[in-house]
Amino acid sequence: MRLLLALLLAGAIYLGLAVYAAAIFTVAPRTFDPNNNPAKFGLDFREVRVPSRTPGLELAGWYIPNPGSTRALVMVHGHTSSRSSEFGGGLGELAAALHQRGFAVLAIDLRGHGTSDAAPIGFGTVEHDDVAGALDWLRAEGFAADHLGVFGVSMGGAASIRALADDPEVAALVIDGTPAVIQEVVQRQWTRNLRLPEFFLSTTLFVARARYGIDLEANAALETMRRLGPRPVLIIHGLDDALILPDHAERLAAALPSAELWLIPGSGHAQNFATERERYLARVADFFDQHVPAQSPRR
Repeated sequence: MRLLLALLLAGAIYLGLAVYAAAIFTVAPRTFDPNNNPAKFGLDFREVRVPSRTPGLELAGWYIPNPGSTRALVMVHGHTSSRSSEFGGGLGELAAALHQRGFAVLAIDLRGHGTSDAAPIGFGTVEHDDVAGALDWLRAEGFAADHLGVFGVSMGGAASIRALADDPEVAALVIDGTPAVIQEVVQRQWTRNLRLPEFFLSTTLFVARARYGIDLEANAALETMRRLGPRPVLIIHGLDDALILPDHAERLAAALPSAELWLIPGSGHAQNFATERERYLARVADFFDQHVPAQSPRR
């Protein structure tokens, strides 16, 4: 009897820790600085609320109009970041460079990040609804789908791959530091981030799936990447990225051989902009300028 009680108690503790880990695992710390906004780079902008395709969920965003422009871009940050804090606050500088090339820009906070509505974090497996909602919002502003492009960092890149796989008219995509299979990243970082032995991982992921609808095995970027062809895609990754290893970028590129792959020596995760600032600004702006037409090719 004592042995049975001890086993039941151990099981209850194990399950309780897994439930707790799932709750922590699906929440991101909020990072947002309202003063680090596009006005800092001389841009007129407005605060907007953008409906996600997930019903009842709204996203915060900055919309930077470009009067007379027929093309626009969505900018999507990574995990634990936001439109104001991505690239150490440098996302606005990239937005300014893209605006100068003639693009209107919509920078969003993904669900559970920045000042968007609270919702469980899916590491890109559910956030594709947020990217799709941003594209819907730009369509409602009058932009044709084939005048649109998307820029996504890390988790935001994974979400963008799935969103564009389901939206074949969107013209082009740039991703930076994006995981090919997020579950591999979670497994590698599990003990360091959650401070639990790896044998808790499978149960925690089961709880996250059952309780929050977060399934890390669903919507893997690698599985959906090939559906992006023949559209132009630029994959950027740091060769010193210890969080999402460079082979993730190489596998994504192998899944879509037409994609451009830019591997940056000496650069860690989400550090490529800081490492190669001038080249980064020029290459991303050139890529979108070339591949997102100012006028629809069908007109």
